[in-house]
Amino acid sequence: MNPPAIPGRLRARVAAALIVAMSAVAVSVSATPAEAAQPSVVAGSRAAIVAGAKYAVDREVPYGRSAGYGHSTRGPGPTASLANDARITWADGFLDCSGLVRYAYSRAGIDLGTGGTNAQVKQFYALPDASAALPGDVVFFGEHWDGKTASQKDYRDPETGIWWNVTHISVTDGAGHDYEAVAPGSVAAYGNVSTKEGWYVGYFRLKSSVGTLDGAAVEPVEDGTVTTTTTGGTVECGSDNPDRDASTQYCHGVREWQVDVDGDDRADIVDFASVTATKADAGGARGWRTSRGAPVMTRWTAALDTLTGPTTTSLEYGDFDGDGHTDVMNLTGLAGGETTGWQIAYGTATSAFTPWVKARTSTVTSANAQLELGDFDGDGATDVLWFTGASKSAVAAGQPYGWVIAYGGARGSMSGWRSVLASTATPAKQRLALGDFDGDGRTDVLQFTGRTPAQHPQLYGWVVAYGRESRSFSWPASVLPSTATPASTPVELGDFDGDGSTDVLAFTGSTWAVSYGGVRGDMPPAVTVLRTDVTPVKQRLALGDFDGDGRTDVLWFTGRASSQDGSPAGWAISYGRGNRSMTRWADAVARGVTPSSREIALGDVDGDGSTDVLQFTGVTKKAATGATYGWQASWGGTRGTLGAWSTVRNTAIQPSTWRLSVEPL
Repeated sequence: MNPPAIPGRLRARVAAALIVAMSAVAVSVSATPAEAAQPSVVAGSRAAIVAGAKYAVDREVPYGRSAGYGHSTRGPGPTASLANDARITWADGFLDCSGLVRYAYSRAGIDLGTGGTNAQVKQFYALPDASAALPGDVVFFGEHWDGKTASQKDYRDPETGIWWNVTHISVTDGAGHDYEAVAPGSVAAYGNVSTKEGWYVGYFRLKSSVGTLDGAAVEPVEDGTVTTTTTGGTVECGSDNPDRDASTQYCHGVREWQVDVDGDDRADIVDFASVTATKADAGGARGWRTSRGAPVMTRWTAALDTLTGPTTTSLEYGDFDGDGHTDVMNLTGLAGGETTGWQIAYGTATSAFTPWVKARTSTVTSANAQLELGDFDGDGATDVLWFTGASKSAVAAGQPYGWVIAYGGARGSMSGWRSVLASTATPAKQRLALGDFDGDGRTDVLQFTGRTPAQHPQLYGWVVAYGRESRSFSWPASVLPSTATPASTPVELGDFDGDGSTDVLAFTGSTWAVSYGGVRGDMPPAVTVLRTDVTPVKQRLALGDFDGDGRTDVLWFTGRASSQDGSPAGWAISYGRGNRSMTRWADAVARGVTPSSREIALGDVDGDGSTDVLQFTGVTKKAATGATYGWQASWGGTRGTLGAWSTVRNTAIQPSTWRLSVEPL
């Protein structure tokens, strides 16, 4: 709970060295056995935080009569009240929720200060969902700010825009449980994290400006997060994220998960157990196995008995032989015999993979070179484009330079590197996007230069190099005199009018504007398609064809199950139209589930041509207390609605738990 007001909502911070020294001091003048058994202070240790929280729970430290206990200015630990600055014993002291968390963090050499939950929430940043939590992270709770008391405007959810009055905090063990001082009159306890809607704010991690913990991930910047996924999923970024995946949609966009091993036009899932048959438990998972897409997904089928998986090597998905089945390429990075170079396991109609077949002798991998996959010659087989970044004069004779491609083809073979364009542009130096901008069935490369004609008379604005059937690229040509780039304006790629060519949607902050592809060498100026201030920077958006009409739509996870002010609630969709406009928001389903609260992926699971939403609950039917368990699908196909959750697999496996060929949004 929030303690009584402190002038300026004072938040004390003590240097780490002083904290360690101070934490070593006994809790009281006359130490008790309980005090002597306190967990040791280990700077930056998550385990020490959890041990501190457990210590308070094991001793059933009481909360106190009201908020404000556990915030002595002399340091973390039990107190009689906020005003009482005397150090007292664990036996007669109190800890409220923020006091317990403050004490737990002191075991890692970090003092969060005397402030309550309203101050502590400013010292942490939000995690995408529970699956990202590590032991020692915290969970905040509260209530939606009602606008009556400005001092309760503690935290604004960047996805929904909702302000929270933060009133409670706990320490998580990273496995869905937490340690907390529950309420006045109770004692500290350990239990399941409550995710009750309207109460649960989310999981949070300590900001690096406050302290450093072991095992922490990259921290968000103010205008977005700096994370990248390479197998489907979402790329969320700040105003200029050089680490984005150029083959994926830009900031906050999604690339649909598309793994179709058996070629039936239904999205399948591959699980990498990374255990060989000889070492697997009786009846347990081994090697690779597949679950085939369908209205009810199939049981696991053994697909390939190998240890190779995404944690041990660099894998890429594509149809490298052009037979309609998704294959997996292992970029080993090794030179030498038949088990080195580029190895491909080919998909088959039975949903199994062939054994590894060497397709190329090459040490190039996605870890040591900038590679992108596409069908650049339009023959139906996936090719590999390498942006070398080198000019001809900078390399030895016969070495690759510019853009070079290894073309897919017959099973077990890929062409040697073929020079297709003498350009030094790379995703690391330029903002490149892949799509079919002229609709001829071949992958092209769009460069957002950000330049005006005055800055570069030949290559300015948006520049496209078109893939050719002759296995080369057209020379880059300016197609639109626009200075908009993903760094200055959030953009997404899709086919919003359904003509078969890739279009560019720009979120200006007040409108959505689309520049349509379709004519080689030209893109018309942007056309306003929807007047709305909803952008990927403010809200969680996903792209797909949710009504199956061949046009790209935009799904907005509002995070609100119901609307109190007439604004969209649940999942709202703006549909692409053939007349080059988009519909107003349509409430597709009254559902508060978002990618922040659940692991969610997109794909055409049932093969009807429309995008479905798949939720991995992490719960089996046996363990479920309600109707939702296993893998749940919400079916697309009907404009204006998405189906109710339908169980398609009874399994607790989640992308964050197992090595699945799908990443959550």
